[in-house]
Amino acid sequence: MDRIARFFAGPHGPLRLALLAALCSLPALGVGLQSDDHLMRWAVENGAGPWDLFQFDAAFVPTRRESGFFPWWTSPSFQISFFRPLSSLLHWLEFTLYPQLPALMLLVNVALYAALVWRPPALGQRVRIAPLEVSRSFEL
Repeated sequence: MDRIARFFAGPHGPLRLALLAALCSLPALGVGLQSDDHLMRWAVENGAGPWDLFQFDAAFVPTRRESGFFPWWTSPSFQISFFRPLSSLLHWLEFTLYPQLPALMLLVNVALYAALVWRPPALGQRVRIAPLEVSRSFEL
């Protein structure tokens, strides 16, 4: 265990962790579009704007229920809207710029994931946040 801890410690530890995370994510590149990816592609092809990919109104339900995306028992008045501006913009750009390349879409996501794994620990090392001190009054 000490060997693994030493490998991920030090100034290059966060980068090594990010590379490991990206390496573990690479098998997803061969999977292609999945479940809601088809829904988002359909929405972009039918004129959805860059901020509208996670908004579903009641007019949307009948056609998706007939196609089998929603189950038969879905309420005709079902509507839902998620506030996901960055995800919506990124997916809209992907389906606008390279709709036939799902591996490239997934590669962008792997790169973003690796960046998110790498930066917070690297920032913590740079700022050198002191460990939390427990007050003696709270000790058992």
